[in-house]
Amino acid sequence: MQPIYQSYRQIQQFTADVAHELWTPFAASQATVESALMIPQLDETEARDILQTIQRQNQRLTTLVADLLFLSRLDRQRVPMRGECCLDDIVNDLVEEFAAMAIAVNVKLTS
Repeated sequence: MQPIYQSYRQIQQFTADVAHELWTPFAASQATVESALMIPQLDETEARDILQTIQRQNQRLTTLVADLLFLSRLDRQRVPMRGECCLDDIVNDLVEEFAAMAIAVNVKLTS
């Protein structure tokens, strides 16, 4: 019975992790939009920066969904693993994720 319970717990943890990973870019995009709406007059540069931030978060969501599809296919077929990641993307995601908190305490985050 213990192996079945262990498998069940792993599935629960995986589901929670997936939910968190998908929720994070949505929350960051929402915070970006809310922050932009609080600015009375957006100039073109600010608007472009905001749109680029939202675009990066949407790309992150696209990558997460593609990774989930990849994982679901692992059970059905043998797929070569890729072992690379871009540190710049990770840092940019973190900056975007904490942007709303930074704005709230008047801190400017850059990467």
